[in-house]
Amino acid sequence: MNKKRPVRIVMRDIDLKLFYYLYAYKVATAERIVRDIYQNISHQALYKRLNKFIHHGYLQASYVKEIRGKLIYSLTAKAFQEYVSDNDKTRCQLKSENIWHDLALLDLGEIFKTLPSLQLYVTENILRSSAELPEFENLKTIQRLHPDALLKIKLHGKEFIFAIEYERSLKFHKRYRPFFEKYHTTGDVDAVLLITKDEYLANRLVDKERLLFGNSDSKIFYSTFENVQSAKSKLTFTNRKMEKLIIPKLVASEGMPATATLSQSVHND
Repeated sequence: MNKKRPVRIVMRDIDLKLFYYLYAYKVATAERIVRDIYQNISHQALYKRLNKFIHHGYLQASYVKEIRGKLIYSLTAKAFQEYVSDNDKTRCQLKSENIWHDLALLDLGEIFKTLPSLQLYVTENILRSSAELPEFENLKTIQRLHPDALLKIKLHGKEFIFAIEYERSLKFHKRYRPFFEKYHTTGDVDAVLLITKDEYLANRLVDKERLLFGNSDSKIFYSTFENVQSAKSKLTFTNRKMEKLIIPKLVASEGMPATATLSQSVHND
């Protein structure tokens, strides 16, 4: 009796892009995968491809009640070892510890990656891996800040490094002193873009920062997830002194100069 030969799967460039995408962001829904990776594909074809990856042990999927029972996809150790990892030192965090938090960071990351002033966007998983990032001179000290992501952009002809932080819920008060202090004392990032779930949370964090640091200069600029997601022509962030950091979303040919207004606290002439 002839044994059935194992069915092999042919990996395309777009499939490898999916694997790196899932490694960078840890999790994604089918809607996000079709939005960011398999564009111009039917949902039937998408699920067929994803199910094939699951069958071959490259992806795993689980239902999450909090997201109306949707499937959440993540990379397996097999896919990581065969297609992502360059060496044994590469960080291997393939599952999310906070799905809502990581899905929000995925959406924010895909928005930041469309900015015309973008030089580089690095997710937490990539930043904390052994990946070589020569674009950042002080990589080791930046890594010790543990930002959710890192954004390098060019504004007014100068390059700036912004740490990205996302807060979905209010934590215990004692957590925020070291959080704010590490960014107030570092010279390794020019500003922090702190994005919150809603205005209420943003206001509470501003109050906590003001309680700790009074009216001193602040490189921490706030906005909400909804404001970043719905912005059409520019992203606007405001620090506790009401100084604004504005980053265009449109290139000059679309009706807006490819420059940005930065507050004096981060505009180092």
